[in-house]
Amino acid sequence: KENSQDPRKIFGDKLVEAGIDSQKADWIALDVGMDAVGKEYLMRWGMKGKQLKIVERLIADFYLGRLI
Repeated sequence: KENSQDPRKIFGDKLVEAGIDSQKADWIALDVGMDAVGKEYLMRWGMKGKQLKIVERLIADFYLGRLI
């Protein structure tokens, strides 16, 4: 069965699972859909260390279509 859910929603849900505040996750998910998220962007949102690495990996998965 094909998953027709918006990839940004799936991405946002994965961010929440990784411990990101849901409101922050929603904003990041919107911006990732516009290809506007990079390391500096994430650091401005207060991400660092292990959390930053997890989110960067999720972003790569998003762009490679691995979240669906």
